[in-house]
Formats: sequence, structure tokens, C-alpha cells
Amino acid sequence: MNHTLYLGNVSETSSEASLTKEFSAFGTVAGVNMVKDRVTAAPKGYAFVEMSSAEEAQKAIEGLNGKSIDGNEIVVSEAKPNAAASKTAKKAKRGKGGAKQGPLAHPGPGDRDNRW
Repeated sequence: MNHTLYLGNVSETSSEASLTKEFSAFGTVAGVNMVKDRVTAAPKGYAFVEMSSAEEAQKAIEGLNGKSIDGNEIVVSEAKPNAAASKTAKKAKRGKGGAKQGPLAHPGPGDRDNRW
């Protein structure tokens, strides 16, 4: 199973190939994803690297955290679970409970006589 690492403070001059080269010294790199702006395609300053095992990922963290790559001291840590996915799960848990919506989206039992 692949282990994903988060890289912070990645230089704008860094490329996926240069990051792959740096991390391959610590083990097998399954993939590199540099996050880029949708409009300008400029790097946003962080990336994700997938290592093939937990041991290799830990070695990469110990060996590269704080190291200067392409002019910037990068921050390497274990990636956290996807925040967007957890927000979606929380919304699904909440459901549509609570007060019912009456006429004109006014909270109430839906009875026109008890609207106000």
C-alpha cells in the first residue's frame, strides 16, 4: 500500500521529475503530484509524494524534512486524510433533521394559521 507524504514550501522552480529524483534516494516513488493553480498553472507551493512502503516514507521524512531543494527548505510530513471528503461525510451524517419548513420556507409545522 502506498504512503502519501505532504511537501510544503516547494519552490516554484521545482518539477515533478526533480522531486522524484530527491525522494527516490529513500525508496520507490509511486507518484508525485505538484499542486498547481487551475487558471495560471503556476505551482501553489506544495506537493504530494507517494512512497511504496511506510518504512521508505519514514526514511524520506527523516532525510528530507528541512532540506533545501531548488532553493527552498521543504517541509516533509505524513499527509492527512482528505479534508473535502471528511466534510462531505459530515454533511451526510447531519441529514435533513431539525425543524420542518412551512409555507414560504418559514419554520413551522406547515399550518398556514400558525405561520407567525
